[in-house]
Amino acid sequence: MLPTSGQQGMGAAGTAAAAAGNHTASAMMEHSGTPAGGGGGGGGGTPLVGGAFGGNQRHDHDNHGNGALLQQPSNSGLGGGKHGGGASNGMDDMVDDSVHASGHSQQQQVRNAVQEDDDIVDEEGHHPVPTQQQEQHDTVGNAAQHRDAAVQELAQAAEDAAAQQPSSSGSEGTHHFMVCGHLFEVASTYMPIKPIGKGAYGVVCSAKDVHTDERFAIKKIGNAFDNPVDAKRTLREIKLLRHLKHENVIGLRDIMKPPDEFTYSDVYLVYELMDTDLHQIIRSSQPLSDDHCQYFLYQLLRGLKYIHSANVLHRDLKPSNLLLNANCDLKICDFGLARTSSEREYMTEYVVTRWYRAPELLLSCSEYTSAIDIWSSGCIFAELLGRKPLFPGRDYVHQLNLVTTVIGSPTEAQMAFITSDKARRYISSLPTTQRSDMAAYYPHASHEAIALLSSMLLFDPSERVTVESALKSPYLASLHDEVDEPTCPVPFSFGFEDSALADENFIRAQVWKQITRFHPNS
Repeated sequence: MLPTSGQQGMGAAGTAAAAAGNHTASAMMEHSGTPAGGGGGGGGGTPLVGGAFGGNQRHDHDNHGNGALLQQPSNSGLGGGKHGGGASNGMDDMVDDSVHASGHSQQQQVRNAVQEDDDIVDEEGHHPVPTQQQEQHDTVGNAAQHRDAAVQELAQAAEDAAAQQPSSSGSEGTHHFMVCGHLFEVASTYMPIKPIGKGAYGVVCSAKDVHTDERFAIKKIGNAFDNPVDAKRTLREIKLLRHLKHENVIGLRDIMKPPDEFTYSDVYLVYELMDTDLHQIIRSSQPLSDDHCQYFLYQLLRGLKYIHSANVLHRDLKPSNLLLNANCDLKICDFGLARTSSEREYMTEYVVTRWYRAPELLLSCSEYTSAIDIWSSGCIFAELLGRKPLFPGRDYVHQLNLVTTVIGSPTEAQMAFITSDKARRYISSLPTTQRSDMAAYYPHASHEAIALLSSMLLFDPSERVTVESALKSPYLASLHDEVDEPTCPVPFSFGFEDSALADENFIRAQVWKQITRFHPNS
């Protein structure tokens, strides 16, 4: 059974978040898209976390004793409110605290601006470390520099305060406000709550629908069509999320309709709002029971079964791309790197943060399968059990060495999938190692957990457990219900990604077509 309110357990979602730092609830970890060198500790992340419970998922597994795993906080970093969100007083938590500039001094505006910066993490999902120049800025010997900067901050804060107040001076039916220094122009039905963060692929704030009080995450992708690669990523995610309808996949609720079909440059995506992500929970000091690990892994595999049945490979599974709310509902997000399993042109692209990258990807195999997502899921499972990454490689070579040290050197037969003679020679040149006993890494894990983990982390992708078999494993027996593990009725096609998509105007037209699906009568 799961912990009750009187037992040691996960505790409130806000408590778990606070244990990771003061900013977990509002911090957004945006996927960095970093090449192989950017693997970091599960960093990257999601635009969809920060402050309101998105828990509409059914709990069909309550009969197994696995209902809500996180108690709804009464007063935490995630707040209370109607949805348990961080803006229980409605507009009291407007975007950037300085929206209330009329009631504050300019000095207070500056303090608020500094606090806003504290709520943002960098593209790797970590709080920025002060540079040497920033440290010098606060020394007594740099008082003049400090004074000049403060004057500039005051002037900027005053300017921002005027702009941040939601205004109706945008296009008809819209208003605008500032989020992290970026101008948002959105439909008047959405009122901002607070900034969530910014990263390589957009700026995000939480907002509520003034008619329903429902809370959302609004992501602005500025100049969305300037870079063809990023533009295709945006279109890919939109089309995929419109196709994939599942409780364990994040929901795309709306795309703002711009005033002009042919010249618009910014795209506003409206998602479900979640509280945090698995990376933040893992890095916190809150205990994770075996029940938590089971439930998180079960939902990941349940969502993955649906995704794979749609002929889609996620290709970027990591803890920060798994969103959570206070009930421990888990939703997979960030489909910008996804592809179909039948494609062959994508094989040379960067995929999967290094620490979660399967051997066939590390060895640049010309083809790969859904087994890459199983490997990533196994790495995530191991991180849940041990509260640290299993394969934190510093670079490509170190990553391969870590993998073979833990799972053992492959046999000749297990290297048959490697198409590169050079890669095969390299693996053969490594010191021969035997497979480590996973139980030694995770002494508190059950035999069933170790057996499932071991079956997910096999060198040869053809030997790895499938998602269907993993769901049927003894470790997940208390949760498994094949009737409640649906598949996608229609396979997804990436046919829209033909060569014509290199043209900016073509991509803009394709995104517009998706926008009109959300606004058929306007």
